[in-house]
Amino acid sequence: MTVLRESPWYREILEEGLQQGLQQGLQQGLQQGLQQGLQQGLQQGLRQGVVRLLQERFGTANGQMEAIGRDLEAIRDPDLLQDLLVEAARTESLDAFLDRLRSLA
Repeated sequence: MTVLRESPWYREILEEGLQQGLQQGLQQGLQQGLQQGLQQGLQQGLRQGVVRLLQERFGTANGQMEAIGRDLEAIRDPDLLQDLLVEAARTESLDAFLDRLRSLA
Protein backbone atom coordinates (compact mmCIF):
# COMPACT_ATOMS: atom_id res chain seq x y z
CA MET A 1 0.00 0.00 0.00
CA THR A 2 2.88 2.36 0.80
CA VAL A 3 4.36 1.73 -2.64
CA LEU A 4 1.04 2.63 -4.25
CA ARG A 5 0.78 5.88 -2.31
CA GLU A 6 4.25 6.85 -3.40
CA SER A 7 3.57 6.26 -7.09
CA PRO A 8 3.14 9.30 -9.35
CA TRP A 9 -0.15 7.95 -10.76
CA TYR A 10 -1.67 7.65 -7.32
CA ARG A 11 -0.71 11.22 -6.52
CA GLU A 12 -2.05 12.44 -9.87
CA ILE A 13 -5.38 10.68 -9.39
CA LEU A 14 -5.61 11.94 -5.81
CA GLU A 15 -4.85 15.49 -6.92
CA GLU A 16 -7.45 15.33 -9.70
CA GLY A 17 -10.02 14.04 -7.25
CA LEU A 18 -9.25 16.83 -4.81
CA GLN A 19 -9.49 19.46 -7.56
CA GLN A 20 -12.81 18.09 -8.78
CA GLY A 21 -14.13 18.03 -5.23
CA LEU A 22 -13.04 21.62 -4.66
CA GLN A 23 -14.60 22.76 -7.93
CA GLN A 24 -17.89 21.03 -7.16
CA GLY A 25 -17.92 22.44 -3.65
CA LEU A 26 -17.17 25.93 -4.94
CA GLN A 27 -19.88 25.68 -7.59
CA GLN A 28 -22.47 24.49 -5.07
CA GLY A 29 -21.45 27.22 -2.65
CA LEU A 30 -21.77 29.87 -5.34
CA GLN A 31 -25.20 28.60 -6.38
CA GLN A 32 -26.44 28.56 -2.80
CA GLY A 33 -25.00 32.01 -2.18
CA LEU A 34 -26.63 33.37 -5.32
CA GLN A 35 -29.99 31.86 -4.40
CA GLN A 36 -29.76 33.26 -0.88
CA GLY A 37 -28.80 36.67 -2.22
CA LEU A 38 -31.71 36.70 -4.64
CA GLN A 39 -34.12 35.63 -1.90
CA GLN A 40 -32.85 38.31 0.46
CA GLY A 41 -33.03 40.92 -2.29
CA LEU A 42 -36.63 39.97 -3.04
CA GLN A 43 -37.55 40.17 0.63
CA GLN A 44 -35.88 43.55 1.07
CA GLY A 45 -37.54 44.93 -2.05
CA LEU A 46 -40.96 43.84 -0.84
CA ARG A 47 -40.36 45.37 2.58
CA GLN A 48 -39.30 48.65 1.02
CA GLY A 49 -42.33 48.56 -1.25
CA VAL A 50 -44.68 48.17 1.70
CA VAL A 51 -43.07 51.06 3.59
CA ARG A 52 -43.02 53.33 0.53
CA LEU A 53 -46.63 52.58 -0.33
CA LEU A 54 -47.80 53.30 3.21
CA GLN A 55 -45.76 56.50 3.26
CA GLU A 56 -47.32 57.68 0.00
CA ARG A 57 -50.85 56.77 1.05
CA PHE A 58 -50.81 58.02 4.63
CA GLY A 59 -47.88 60.47 4.77
CA THR A 60 -46.69 59.09 8.06
CA ALA A 61 -43.64 60.27 9.97
CA ASN A 62 -40.26 58.64 9.48
CA GLY A 63 -40.20 57.31 13.04
CA GLN A 64 -43.38 55.38 12.47
CA MET A 65 -42.10 54.05 9.14
CA GLU A 66 -38.89 52.90 10.80
CA ALA A 67 -40.94 50.96 13.35
CA ILE A 68 -42.97 49.35 10.56
CA GLY A 69 -39.73 48.54 8.74
CA ARG A 70 -38.39 46.81 11.86
CA ASP A 71 -41.58 44.77 12.17
CA LEU A 72 -41.31 43.78 8.51
CA GLU A 73 -37.67 42.69 9.00
CA ALA A 74 -38.91 39.83 11.17
CA ILE A 75 -40.90 38.42 8.24
CA ARG A 76 -38.89 36.09 6.00
CA ASP A 77 -41.70 34.57 3.92
CA PRO A 78 -41.84 36.31 0.50
CA ASP A 79 -45.45 35.22 -0.04
CA LEU A 80 -46.50 36.87 3.21
CA LEU A 81 -44.56 40.01 2.29
CA GLN A 82 -46.37 40.10 -1.07
CA ASP A 83 -49.69 39.75 0.75
CA LEU A 84 -48.72 42.65 3.01
CA LEU A 85 -47.84 44.76 -0.02
CA VAL A 86 -51.32 44.16 -1.43
CA GLU A 87 -52.82 44.85 1.97
CA ALA A 88 -50.87 48.12 2.20
CA ALA A 89 -52.52 49.16 -1.06
CA ARG A 90 -56.02 48.18 0.05
CA THR A 91 -56.09 49.00 3.75
CA GLU A 92 -58.56 51.60 5.00
CA SER A 93 -56.14 53.11 7.49
CA LEU A 94 -52.62 52.85 8.76
CA ASP A 95 -53.94 51.61 12.11
CA ALA A 96 -55.72 48.72 10.37
CA PHE A 97 -52.49 47.79 8.60
CA LEU A 98 -50.53 48.01 11.86
CA ASP A 99 -53.05 45.75 13.60
CA ARG A 100 -52.62 43.16 10.85
CA LEU A 101 -48.83 43.45 10.91
CA ARG A 102 -48.59 43.14 14.67
CA SER A 103 -50.94 40.14 14.67
CA LEU A 104 -48.26 38.27 12.73
CA ALA A 105 -45.63 38.69 15.45
